[in-house]
Amino acid sequence: MFPFQLLFALAVLSPEAVVEQARKDGATGIRVQRIQLDDDPPLEAVIQFILPGQGVMGRVLDPDGSGWREAGKFNSWWRFEPADAEKLFEFREIVTPGVNDLIVRHRSGGTEESSANLEIYRLRKGVLVNVLSLKEQQTAMEHPNNDVFETTAQLTYKPSRIDVLSIRNPGNKRTCAIYTWNEARFRFEESSTQDNCGP
Repeated sequence: MFPFQLLFALAVLSPEAVVEQARKDGATGIRVQRIQLDDDPPLEAVIQFILPGQGVMGRVLDPDGSGWREAGKFNSWWRFEPADAEKLFEFREIVTPGVNDLIVRHRSGGTEESSANLEIYRLRKGVLVNVLSLKEQQTAMEHPNNDVFETTAQLTYKPSRIDVLSIRNPGNKRTCAIYTWNEARFRFEESSTQDNCGP
């Protein structure tokens, strides 16, 4: 019985099985991409689909010998719009040439605040690790005057570095943050460098 359970578990984690289950659940917009997310030769499988009432879902599977293991699972559902599915995943070679980092976007909010969030993940030992989290756009009401401010962030990607220029309106207030890759701590950290943001 144990060998059967093991084979069943491997089948459940295959990209084909994930897609089949998504179809059974009524998913639309199913997309499967094979992407290099680590230094191993086999490509990872990135699957996304829209589930009615649940927004856009994403799963990342990492080849593990003769099977697959789930490296990460993502969902963007708050005030879901079809355009959110197009923005869920982006791939960029930020740190290691030939190896993609996974950029994930999702929205969140409440009665006085909403934001478009950006998270960067890197694959390490079969698990996607969140190495940077930012707000690309944020609308917030500030008390006591109930003033509404909107902040947008413009990102510039450089080798092992991300420049973030934030613009807050009204007022067109600009701030710059520079994040550099720290391999020992396996994350992007804000740098004390006083360079200007941008190209």
